[in-house]
Order: sequence, then C-alpha cells, then structure tokens
Amino acid sequence: MPKVSVIVPVYNVAQYIERCARSLFEQTLEDIEYIFVDDKTPDDSINILERVIKEYPQREPNVKIVHHDVNQGLTKTRNSGLAIATGEYIAHCDSDDWVDESLYERLYNKAIENDFDVVACDVYSVSEFGKKN
Repeated sequence: MPKVSVIVPVYNVAQYIERCARSLFEQTLEDIEYIFVDDKTPDDSINILERVIKEYPQREPNVKIVHHDVNQGLTKTRNSGLAIATGEYIAHCDSDDWVDESLYERLYNKAIENDFDVVACDVYSVSEFGKKN
C-alpha cells in the first residue's frame, strides 16, 4: 500500500500538465501513487503527460491513467480516482497546479507523528503579476 495517492483530473490543461507532473514526480516521498484521470480531454494533455512519465522511469510503475469515454465533470473525475486509490492517505492536485518537492513527505510525516486523519497546508496563488497568499 502506498503512503499517499495523489489524484489529478486532466481536462484541457496542455499548457500546465508538464509542470504539474514534474512537480509530482520529483517528490521526496518515495512511496507515492499517482492517479491521472483523463476526463476526455480534447487537447494534447495526455500525450504531454505520457512523454513526461517516460522521463521518470522510477515513478512509472506508480502511475495510473484512467480514461473516461465521455466528459463527466470534475466531481465524477475525482471520484474515478478515489475508486482506484490504494494509498494510506489521499491527496488531490489540480492539473494546473504544482507543488513543493517535499510537500507530500511533510504532510505524511505530520499525519503519522500526530495520528491525524486529515492534514492541510498553505496555498499560494501565482500569476504573471506575482505571488499572493
């Protein structure tokens, strides 16, 4: 059982998915499962994702890609990921986001040290105009 399963919905995010995937595959936590759910994306997002996956062969066995036959929307997409997740903890990451390289290790360790069922962290919004809390 992986320590953490990260569920990432994929729909029309070709310009973002590479940065997101790289930030996930470069996590310091080794025992992590990645679940990307293709909600029938009309763009090249999945091809980009598959190219990036090949650049991280050590992570490839921990990657699952679920393909929807028709677009189902964000809620059903997240639920598709939840249905196959096997991690001790579940995390959601939007495909237009990226995360600090030690995020999931720090969250997991905090949960284990304190016997927490749920942990949270700060989020920053970044745009071409700079970073906001």
